[in-house]
Amino acid sequence: MKNNAGHLFAIVDIETTGGLAKHEKITEIAIILHDGEKIIKQFHSLINPERSIPFHITRITGITNDMVKGAPKFYEIAHEIIEIMDGAIFVAHNVRFDFGFVKAEFEDLGYTFSKKQMCTVNLSRKAFPGLKSYALGNLIEHFGIEVSARHRALDDALATAIIFEKMYQGKLIKDVKQEVSLGIKEAKLPPNVTLEDIHRLPESCGIYYIYNENNDVIYVGKALNIKKRIIEHFRDQTEKARKLHFHTASFSYEVCGSELVSLLLESVEIKRLNPSVNVAQRNKTYRFAVVLDHHKNGIAFLKVTKMEALGSMRFIKQFTRSEDANGFIQSILNRADLCACINKEGTTNQGCLTGQIGQCRYFELLSLDPQEYNEALEQVLDQILQPNLPEDGIYIDKGRDGSEKAAIWVSKGICMGWGYLDKGNTFQNAENIIESLKQYKPHHELDQITRKYLNKHRQKFIFIPLNNGSIEA
Repeated sequence: MKNNAGHLFAIVDIETTGGLAKHEKITEIAIILHDGEKIIKQFHSLINPERSIPFHITRITGITNDMVKGAPKFYEIAHEIIEIMDGAIFVAHNVRFDFGFVKAEFEDLGYTFSKKQMCTVNLSRKAFPGLKSYALGNLIEHFGIEVSARHRALDDALATAIIFEKMYQGKLIKDVKQEVSLGIKEAKLPPNVTLEDIHRLPESCGIYYIYNENNDVIYVGKALNIKKRIIEHFRDQTEKARKLHFHTASFSYEVCGSELVSLLLESVEIKRLNPSVNVAQRNKTYRFAVVLDHHKNGIAFLKVTKMEALGSMRFIKQFTRSEDANGFIQSILNRADLCACINKEGTTNQGCLTGQIGQCRYFELLSLDPQEYNEALEQVLDQILQPNLPEDGIYIDKGRDGSEKAAIWVSKGICMGWGYLDKGNTFQNAENIIESLKQYKPHHELDQITRKYLNKHRQKFIFIPLNNGSIEA
């Protein structure tokens, strides 16, 4: 039976191979299910960490390699852990440690583990002021709690449960909601949003959508931790935060795993949905593009076209105004010592001002082999565009879970598309990977995002050149 407030508490203690959840593993777990009045269920198991337990850890916990050799691996008891904790608040003495390890173990299985949390260290500081220490050992000594095996999960969890009862039944925990470790109080949330809505959000990298009462998307954002970022929106005192607080009715999200994919998808979705609270990216419309086309005689030339008319022409750069696009072309021509008349199909140098003073190179260039001229123009384009361009190829990043990888395709500095590959799949070449990716129309902001991110974080990615042989994702 639950307490009057309707809460269940999963009081957890773990033992591990070390102190960092990112690098170490759990060797023992105990879960005491409590309703605020009494223990109603308990679970305890040694866990095979699939690695050696350091001697100095064994000296503390007494858990040896022989003891865990035949113990279940975490994935073999994961369903039992989920079942006993279902609907319960995660309680631990130094909850960040225990929760961090359990969360990391589930992440290794491709599962997002999310729970409300309470820390009995913080609670005991409030409930029992003036003690010299709030370490579990000191509290056990202070209250005279009998423990047969310190630094073992079950005994420590049972001791924590006794301390928890003293605080809870003594009304020292006045309001469970206020003690839940979330970093935001319900009073700060929009009227239509509850703490339960917040807790259902993942702590993963991706994008999120905020909706109003009419179910219109009013904001699209990207975050390394979706839950944390949405909470921050309601803590902020900015004009944007005030708008979101007033209009927010619900959320949705898309986990991306890769930060670069999150940034790219955020940009695409802002352009597609035009949310009212997004301003920076929404206001720019890139309607014009400079492209590389060819005369009938095979000579390449640059021209301005509208984005919807790109066709098969090689995309060079995107602009909000046609004047800026033409200015860019002129800068290329000046650098290549070319005349603008060569960019007008079918024209001659009659009437060309530079021709009238004997400086137009139109006929001189037309006498060249088209391939020779085109290579010269490409060289100039590369000199101007290439310095900050990432290499052509596929950039592999982490996926949405452990079973896949994200892949971003870049060609001549342009982000061509992205998607996800099942981990372990073998591809004959990079072209096979490209076939499995979703391709996007070239867009100036996508290219800027890609270049900037890859220039800064190139070492995070596995790079696959386009001419590579057999590839395993």
